Amino acid sequence: MTTSQTKEGRSHEEQSTPMSFISVTEGWAPEEEDTPRRFKSIDPDVTVVVGGTTEFFHYKSILCTCDFFDKMLSSSMKESETSKIEFPDGDPEAWLEVYKFLDPFNYIALEQPVSSLLTDENVEVLIPWFDYLGMEQHLHLCDQKLHFRIMKSHQPPSHDMWERYKDLPTYPKTKQAIIDVTKFSSHDIIRNATTTKKADFEELKKFLLDDECGEAIWSYFTSTVVNLPQGMLDDLDRKTIIASPMLQHIVGMCPKPIPRAASSWSRSVASNPPAKTQSFLDSSSDEDSSEPPRRRAPAPPPPAAARMRSFFDSDSDSDSS
Repeated sequence: MTTSQTKEGRSHEEQSTPMSFISVTEGWAPEEEDTPRRFKSIDPDVTVVVGGTTEFFHYKSILCTCDFFDKMLSSSMKESETSKIEFPDGDPEAWLEVYKFLDPFNYIALEQPVSSLLTDENVEVLIPWFDYLGMEQHLHLCDQKLHFRIMKSHQPPSHDMWERYKDLPTYPKTKQAIIDVTKFSSHDIIRNATTTKKADFEELKKFLLDDECGEAIWSYFTSTVVNLPQGMLDDLDRKTIIASPMLQHIVGMCPKPIPRAASSWSRSVASNPPAKTQSFLDSSSDEDSSEPPRRRAPAPPPPAAARMRSFFDSDSDSDSS
């Protein structure tokens, strides 16, 4: 189907995305096939090209509710003159998820808060888009969603996850949840030290050695989790002790009673059945799912892309605070 066929050959009732047309490329189709277009008397007036080939036909009045598009389409940029916006490295499926948050009909008409559109499946797909488009309020919603997901997870968070979020100021709850769950889960790791998978213990050691959160987790570890010999703590520094090949065997012999906060967390997690989407340590866990894996979205195009450079440069002074 060509672009012209998409614009002219399909009736209004056949359009698939709210307030938009879609030109579907071969081998790809949107998930939402039966949602009618609401503005039947007005043609879409802006084209969004995602992934280089898939075209979405939207309305400026909807896109411009986001400052990113409002500035772009009201300036002297090429996008304003051609009414065409391109995300060559984006994923069409991910764009459909983003557009749900741009179109208020998706939650206002249903009398639902915008946060109701966030799920465990789409939150990490949406984060790079929200960050790129400067949608800070939506990033805060993602922070809350990730915090809840981490606290309810049956797997402790990985150090790689901490590395992704530790330097981002918009994720304070996520970062605190990672630290708290790492502390609480260390009780089980230590109490089952002889049977704990080596990968789990090595992941805990990465947190204990971390330059930013390591000291806080180590303080909790030595004061609340295990009874390490006082001479060891007096004579050796943190990194030397953690690097010892005997550490896993030593700590397994001297665990302390589990405090109330950690016990409450453990009971809360145990009361919820594990979800296959909640594994942070093993990226291959989804392979065991009976459902086909969801296609993950690549990061949106970098701000340094040539076609976007003039836009970011022109607004860099006004956006800085």
